[in-house]
Amino acid sequence: VPLCQSALMGTVYPNGLSDTTVSVDAVLVTTGIGSVTAALCIQQTIQYVTSNGIWDASSTAFAKLDQASPFVAAYFMGTSGWSPFVGGLNPLSPNGDCGEKRINQRISVGSVCVSPISYDFECGIQLERPIDQGLNGECFDLGYYDTFFRSDLFGTCAYNSVAAGGQQLASAMLQSSVSLPFISSNLSAYVTEYWSAMQLGQQAGKAIPFPPTIVTTQCAEAVSHAIWQGAQEDFQCRMLTGMLLASAKKEENSLHKSVNSKEKVGDADQFVCTSAMEGYGYLSAISRILPTVPAVIIRGASNYDMYPLYKKTTANGTALWQQNNQYLSPADEASFNVAGYHYAIQTSNEVMLNYFATL
Repeated sequence: VPLCQSALMGTVYPNGLSDTTVSVDAVLVTTGIGSVTAALCIQQTIQYVTSNGIWDASSTAFAKLDQASPFVAAYFMGTSGWSPFVGGLNPLSPNGDCGEKRINQRISVGSVCVSPISYDFECGIQLERPIDQGLNGECFDLGYYDTFFRSDLFGTCAYNSVAAGGQQLASAMLQSSVSLPFISSNLSAYVTEYWSAMQLGQQAGKAIPFPPTIVTTQCAEAVSHAIWQGAQEDFQCRMLTGMLLASAKKEENSLHKSVNSKEKVGDADQFVCTSAMEGYGYLSAISRILPTVPAVIIRGASNYDMYPLYKKTTANGTALWQQNNQYLSPADEASFNVAGYHYAIQTSNEVMLNYFATL
């Protein structure tokens, strides 16, 4: 399968080789980075397996299949950047305080989003910001979610697998009992530095947020080809996530229908942003080739989607939220990212393998 970085066909033993009574036949691919790369890899893999069949180890040959497709479910795993809170700064907050007082639930690195929805974060009309717009600080509404559902301009901005059973699959993965691995002392030290520098929503003397949680109804993968950092984009992401989750509920009678109907949510305080690069391409391929197969995305939180926030007083006396991108040295920030990636892979793998063990 040349359009994938790697492709394997075989049997997964979720409890390890010491227990071969539980097994799942699977095709495992590494797509590579990016939405287009993922779509091409998934498409070619499906076509290859459908044409050639499943490898039969006993006869060392491919076994042709009677059914049109051997696939019963699709899963995509990877790392992602997350909101540090459920909710966050909200420039649409009616009392003008940016929603600061409503922030109380922090997110642990290693948390896992299981969702049948992904969208292109860069769909929408965004006006150029005035040169002095920075005076608004991080509490600012970019606003282009208002044009997100303009399919006449952008085509399909989002895909979901809700009607094909994707939400039921996500819920089943949440319900299966799973004990996520403990955070390493190295990563814990970096997370402690992050929350020590974070002034928003901070409670004095409170330990770092732990353990990680598994989320299915408050998240959807936002796909971007840029690694952005900031509360403005995080708010935009949470708004779109809420709109798409609401829209998906209305589409349960149509298979893999693309989300093109606007359903605006009043605020973004109940959602988290899960930012990555491949889910939109993955679901776009599944929706076209395997429209009746439930598909989910499993993303572990490897890092936060903004630097710690602090309040800075401007020359006119206004206190604005700003990002502190110097709370760690460049070397420590790189080490934080690597440790976060490793931990997010561990937690997302644990969710996946634990669910396989119940099949």
